[in-house]
Amino acid sequence: VSVFRAICFWAGGSLTAVQDAPRASSRYPFNNSNVVGGEFNYQSVASDQRFNVAAVTWNDPLQQYKQSVEIVERPELIAKWGRIQQSDVVAIGCTSRGQARRLGRWLLYAESEAVTFATGADGALPLPGDIIDIADANRAGARNGGRLLSGSTASTLLLDAPIGFAGDGVVGVVLADGGYASAPVTIAAGESSVTVSPPLASAPLASAPWTFATAARETQKFRVIGISEGDD
Repeated sequence: VSVFRAICFWAGGSLTAVQDAPRASSRYPFNNSNVVGGEFNYQSVASDQRFNVAAVTWNDPLQQYKQSVEIVERPELIAKWGRIQQSDVVAIGCTSRGQARRLGRWLLYAESEAVTFATGADGALPLPGDIIDIADANRAGARNGGRLLSGSTASTLLLDAPIGFAGDGVVGVVLADGGYASAPVTIAAGESSVTVSPPLASAPLASAPWTFATAARETQKFRVIGISEGDD
């Protein structure tokens, strides 16, 4: 690979580049119990920074590597907005029409919302480029995250308070080795303990954050693009 889209950051005494590529799973969960004040601050991307058409310039080997323009559209957004909002971009070093289309789709389907929050030592675990799960009870309309109580095991999770809704879903917890694991479970109304079968690979971390999601109330997934150290 000679050219790829990446996030560059300084970590461990060296400059690191992380490719902007799909991730198989989330790296860490955040909920109202492990952020300062229990608050997540959301920001939408300005309307003039969202596009429904991308014009990607690339070098076509069938045309002696002359520049060609590949048009990528989102017809549903064109119909919704009632206008064309186009982004022109040059795909540096691109000699593949497929790669040019992928770049155009990346521009059109890029995230339209950002979230910021303050946290403690949990914030040192995910790195730029990682995917995190956010269980915000204020958005979900019911409690969907918290911290585990002491005595939790690989097969029984003791919650700090009952989950605010019931049903079949997925519970996510942080294990003792720092890994993030999830498992399908069935939750009854007002339940404050969760039975996991088959058990998790290991016991969860003491006071670890947990999240619960169903098809109707999914956790929000965000990609980490920056981490800064606070004054305190």
